[in-house]
Amino acid sequence: MSVSAVIVAAGTSKRMNDGVDKLFVHLSGRPLLAWTISRFESTEIIDEIIVVAREDEIAKVKVMTKSEGFGKVITVVKGGAYRQQSTRNGLNAISNNSKVVLIHDGARPLIRTSDIKKIVESAQEYGAALLAVPSKDTVKEVRNGMVAQTLPRDSVWLAQTPQGFRKELLQEAFSSAEKEGYIGTDEASLVERIGKDVAIVEGHSSNIKVTVSSDIGVAQSLLNGKEQSV
Repeated sequence: MSVSAVIVAAGTSKRMNDGVDKLFVHLSGRPLLAWTISRFESTEIIDEIIVVAREDEIAKVKVMTKSEGFGKVITVVKGGAYRQQSTRNGLNAISNNSKVVLIHDGARPLIRTSDIKKIVESAQEYGAALLAVPSKDTVKEVRNGMVAQTLPRDSVWLAQTPQGFRKELLQEAFSSAEKEGYIGTDEASLVERIGKDVAIVEGHSSNIKVTVSSDIGVAQSLLNGKEQSV
């Protein structure tokens, strides 16, 4: 079984202060994106990595992957105008013999290699799977600024990445969405809309997505406080 990882790193970091490019912020001496790629590079079950980057950063990402010695990165491709298009560009670049595809946010540098393996295994068994953590808070559905209902907390999970899929299933989901002009919130939502089940694999709260400036300090603290190859 050949397994591909598509790391989507084509965002504009709009929510970061002072024009900081979060993917190239240094954490413990290396760029944040390098930490993310390294988790997949060091996971034996991953055969190839495709990085999706902004057009103006492709050369920079290529230099970084070479300097870091990432042998599994087969290509760096241009991102699209929005997340779904960027993921599609990465999906188009995977090898023909790939059987399972993982999609991961470039801004999640703390993914555990053990969780990567679990997602691959679950995607192979069920067709689609995603990492998620159960909500610790009471969740309210709001309409027009008012609470419509309180959702059962034990049924609410917060989605993370990677999300993993059998290649043919993910391609079918993308084709259906593109045909009908549907834009999903994540890759799993595209699979859900064609009536396929998506398995949940419980992840860890440390698998944060660096979104705002304060997240950088949190990520650094987590890197300092845990084993890098967990």
